[in-house]
Amino acid sequence: MNANATPVKAPLSERLLSPILIKEMRSSMRGARFFVGITFFLLLIATVSLMVYYVQALDSYSNPTTIGRTLFGFMTAVESMLLMAIAPSLTAGAIAGERQKQTFEMLMATPLGVGQVLRGKLAASLNYLFLLLIAAIPINSIVFLLGGITPGSLIAWIIWLSVSVIMLATFGLLVSSWMTRAGLATTLTYLLSALLFVVLPVMMLFIGTSFFFAAGNQPPCRSLASLGLLHPLAGFMAINGVFSSNWTSYWPYLIAVLSFYIALSGLFYLASRARLSSILGVPNRRRWLIVVPLVVAIVAVVAIVTGPVEQLCNFPAP
Repeated sequence: MNANATPVKAPLSERLLSPILIKEMRSSMRGARFFVGITFFLLLIATVSLMVYYVQALDSYSNPTTIGRTLFGFMTAVESMLLMAIAPSLTAGAIAGERQKQTFEMLMATPLGVGQVLRGKLAASLNYLFLLLIAAIPINSIVFLLGGITPGSLIAWIIWLSVSVIMLATFGLLVSSWMTRAGLATTLTYLLSALLFVVLPVMMLFIGTSFFFAAGNQPPCRSLASLGLLHPLAGFMAINGVFSSNWTSYWPYLIAVLSFYIALSGLFYLASRARLSSILGVPNRRRWLIVVPLVVAIVAVVAIVTGPVEQLCNFPAP
C-alpha cells in the first residue's frame, strides 16, 4: 500500500452534518408517525385559527385590524405552547435512552467525540421542531390579509420562539445526561420545567406584589418585579403588543432576554458535556468556556433589571 496515497474525503453532507443527525433523520422519516405528527399539528393550529376568526367575525364591533391582531395572538400562543411542550420531551431521552438500551458505550466507542454526540442528538431533535415551525408559517401569514400585524412582528415571534425552544431542548439534554432511564428523564424534565416556568414565577408574583405594596414602590421592589421579564411569557406579550401597541420600542428588552436564553442554552449544553465527560472519564479541556455564557447571562439580567427596559413594568414615579 502506498503510504503517500491521498486519503479519500468523505461526502460533503457527512463533513457538514453529524452522522448522528443523518441517522436520526433517516430513521424518523421512514415511518408514518413523523408525517402524522406534522399533519395533526397543522390541523390543530388551523382549527383554532378558524374558531377564533369565526367568533370575531360575529362581533359587529370588530374590524379587520382587530380580528388580525386577535387571530395572531391566539395562533402564536397555541403554536408556542405546543412547541415549547414538545421540545424538552424530544431531548430528554436522547442520552438516557442510549444508556437504557445499553448502546451508549458502543456509541462512544466510535470516532465521534462527546461534543459531536451531544450536538448530533440536539440537532436531530431541533430538526423536527423547526420543521413544525416552518410548516406553520403559511397559516401564520393569513393574518396579513386582515391587517394589524406587520411582517416584523411575525419574524420577531419566530426568533423568540426558536431561541426559547433551543433553551428548553438543551435543558432536556442536561437532564438526560444525568438519568439512565428515558421515561424517568422525561418525567423529571417536565417536573423541573413546571417548577421553573410555572410554580416559581407564580411564587415570585405573590411575594413581589406583597413587597411592592409594603415598601411603597421602592427601587429594590421594582428590580424584583423586573425579574419577571425574564419569563418567556413576558417576551411573548411584548411581541403581541400587550405592553404597548408599538412593540418595536421594546427591542432593547427583547435583545437582552434573547441573549439570556442563548446564554442559558450554552450553560445547559456545556454542563451536559461536562457530565458525559465525567461518566466516560474523558478530560474536559473546554470547561473554561462555561464562563462565557455565565457572563452573558449575568449581563443580560442586569440589563433587564436596571436598564431602560424597566419601562415595560410601567411603574409610576415614586
